[in-house]
Amino acid sequence: MKHIHKEGLEGDYLAAWVDERRVELRPLSGKDRFLLLKNARDRTWKRLQTDLLREQGYLCAYCNQRIQNVPRQHDRDDYISVEHLVPKEKRADLSLDYRNLVAVCNGGEKRPKTGNERELYCGAAKKNEEISPKLFPTNPGCEELLAFNFTGRVALREGHEELENGLRLLNLNAEVLVKARAAVFETIIEELDSLEDSQVEFLNALETEHKQKDDSGKYPEFAGAVLSFIQNHFHA
Repeated sequence: MKHIHKEGLEGDYLAAWVDERRVELRPLSGKDRFLLLKNARDRTWKRLQTDLLREQGYLCAYCNQRIQNVPRQHDRDDYISVEHLVPKEKRADLSLDYRNLVAVCNGGEKRPKTGNERELYCGAAKKNEEISPKLFPTNPGCEELLAFNFTGRVALREGHEELENGLRLLNLNAEVLVKARAAVFETIIEELDSLEDSQVEFLNALETEHKQKDDSGKYPEFAGAVLSFIQNHFHA
C-alpha cells in the first residue's frame, strides 16, 4: 500500500457535477447515485477514472499492482475499478465524494477459476464491508502499518493487531499477489548478491525510484511493498 495524496482540487468538477444534480440525487441510494454518474452522457466518469489513475501513479490503491484504463479491455484484471473507501451502501452522501474514491484493480474477478472458485482480493474481496480508516490508502500513516517478508506475504506491524479484520477483508495475501511480490523481492536480493561494494547505493537508488513517478507519471509496480521490504529488512 502506498499513501495517496488527495490534497489538491482534482475533484472540483465532480463536486460541481453533483451540485448541478442535487435535486435528482437527493432521494437516491448511494449505489444509484454512483450508477447515475457512470451512465451519464458526459465526460465526467472518464475524467474521474483518468484523474484517479494519474493521482495514484497507475497502481491499485490496495495491492499496488499496475492498473490502466484501456478501452475495449474490460475483461483484464488490471482494468481500473473505482472503489469507495467508505462503502456507498453505508454512506450515500460519500458515494460521489472525490476524497472517498480510489482506483483499484479488478481483484481477481477476471482471472480463471481454480476448480469452482476464484480467489478475490482488494475491493472485490472487501465488497461493501467497512475497514478501519487507518487502512485507507489516503491515511498518511498507512505505509507504516504493513510489513512484507521474503516470501511475499504481508502482515500488520506489531501494535496494530486491531486492524487484522481489515487486512483479512482485503485479502492482500491472495496467492497471486504473494507470488508476484515474492518475484519482485527475489530480483532485489539477486541484484544485491551480485554487488560487492555498492549495496547501499543500490538500495538508496531503489528507494528513490519507488518513491517517485517516472516521466510517464507511473510508480513502479508494488512500490509500497518494495519500500516497506527495504525498510524492514535492510534499514531496520
